[in-house]
Parts: sequence; structure tokens; C-alpha cells
Amino acid sequence: MTTKFHLAGKYKRNHSSLDLDEIINSNFRFGTQLLEAMSKSNTDICLINAGSYFQNLDQNCGPAVNLYGAVKEAFTKVLDYYCDANGLKIISLIIYT
Repeated sequence: MTTKFHLAGKYKRNHSSLDLDEIINSNFRFGTQLLEAMSKSNTDICLINAGSYFQNLDQNCGPAVNLYGAVKEAFTKVLDYYCDANGLKIISLIIYT
């Protein structure tokens, strides 16, 4: 089994309307496209996804700190789906800075 890391992302603590496409594309769309490709290729790759402490204000299940965190948190639902529906092996690590 090969392990790969998904570290792609775009961080903006305080976004503007001009940042929406970049935040969503890099933190949600790209990862979803990667998971779809993995599911179609019958790969045995284990994916390690980089989450962020901005996903939950209280480090549990509270609200996101900002839009970046909300999009990263939404992506965890996509990860759950691909694990359940396609048997992909994925782990998310929450990175604190």
C-alpha cells in the first residue's frame, strides 16, 4: 500500500468576495476530483488529508472560525462519502499552527 498526502489548500483568514472561487476550488473541488479519480482507478493508495483547526472553533464540533474552515469541514463529509461508498482508505489530520 502506498501513502499519499493531500495538502493542497488556499487559506484566507478574512476572505473577500474575490476569494470565493480560489477557496472553494483549492479546498473542496480539487480534493473531490482527486477522490473521484481514486475511486475510478481501484487504487490501493492510503490518502492522508490535512485538515485545519479553523474547521471547529471549540475543537470538537462547534462552528467554523471562517469560510476557509467551513469549506475544509464540508470536505470532510465528501471524504466520509468516498470512504463509505468506495472503500477508500483516508485519514484526516488536523494541523495546528
